Amino acid sequence: MSEQFEMYTESTCAVFKLKGRFVEDESHKEFFNEIKEACETGNKKFIIDLTELTYINSSGINLLVKLVKYLNAEEGKIVFTGVPDNINELLTIIGLNAVFAIEPSIKEGLQQLN
Repeated sequence: MSEQFEMYTESTCAVFKLKGRFVEDESHKEFFNEIKEACETGNKKFIIDLTELTYINSSGINLLVKLVKYLNAEEGKIVFTGVPDNINELLTIIGLNAVFAIEPSIKEGLQQLN
């Protein structure tokens, strides 16, 4: 698994914790493929924890939008948690805070999904 993310299960949800800088590289494909694989095996609830994310560029944001679209088409659910202030400000400027389900913590994300 990539150094830029880790995956584990919490309750009935797959939790992906993104770490460091989320910029275009092979970890993008690995991250999306891990979620796609989990969805194909029946897991339709996902939490993306951004607590340890320090930077995201436009290709990283594009991947998150692609992920939300994919899960909507698959009747999945996704919540972003622990969004750092600088990234939340960026999401607000581009209007994605109104599109993404965002909760302060994993616990609150689980409550929204269950």
